[in-house]
Amino acid sequence: MIRRVLGYGGWALVALAAWAFFLVWHWPAGMALAMSERQGWLPPGAEWGTVTGSIWSGAINSPAWQGWEADELAWSVTPARLLRGEMGLAFRLNDEGGRVHGQAWLNPSGATLRDVRVELDGATLAERLGEGAMGPVALGGTFRGEVREAALTPEGQLRHLDARMAWHDAAVDAPMAMALGDLSGDFAGADGQIEGQLQDHGGPLRLEATVSIDPNMRWQMEGHLGAREMADDALPQALEMTGQRNADGLYPVRLQGQVMP
Repeated sequence: MIRRVLGYGGWALVALAAWAFFLVWHWPAGMALAMSERQGWLPPGAEWGTVTGSIWSGAINSPAWQGWEADELAWSVTPARLLRGEMGLAFRLNDEGGRVHGQAWLNPSGATLRDVRVELDGATLAERLGEGAMGPVALGGTFRGEVREAALTPEGQLRHLDARMAWHDAAVDAPMAMALGDLSGDFAGADGQIEGQLQDHGGPLRLEATVSIDPNMRWQMEGHLGAREMADDALPQALEMTGQRNADGLYPVRLQGQVMP
């Protein structure tokens, strides 16, 4: 019955469609990446090493973009998103200083990130804050971030952010060793107006500050710092070098830099 309905030509079309589906499903990621580069779908200046797997599930070794490098970028694509003109994928980035994983939706107008988890060691955190932001210091502790949602332009400019960051067992390891305690901040905003509120959690360092971030990820922090009685001698000594404290025993602070991708 089915053969009479389809006929030999119909079966040939079904076989051809099945073969096409097989080819698309197993399309090598390297070929897809090369085509995306030719079409201008990739961020300007993106580089990569070897590519393995298919467009639906694969990995790139040694990806790099705007000074950022990682050991591996792995992904798993959501095919249904392609019908809406965008690519939805789950990604995982790993390097020696930390790891990042989450979900991203890419289209010609930019990228949207959701449910992104970030974990960095102190040394990598110092690099990402940008040179000159805190001077020649070595940082300790573990930085963890939760980006509930962020939107980027094709050029990498920040359009929207909803995130929470935490620095656990924060410390300065050099030139003077200073334990700071646990610090955190909540960030939100859109249209180039991103702000965050920083606070401490009862550790050696007292922190009250506001951070503003522009679309190019340049940041500026203004607020006050202080030392609690539990602090090592090095912390109040370092704070005294920043200026004169106010009636509450806090020192004004102003730092700026640019987040490195």
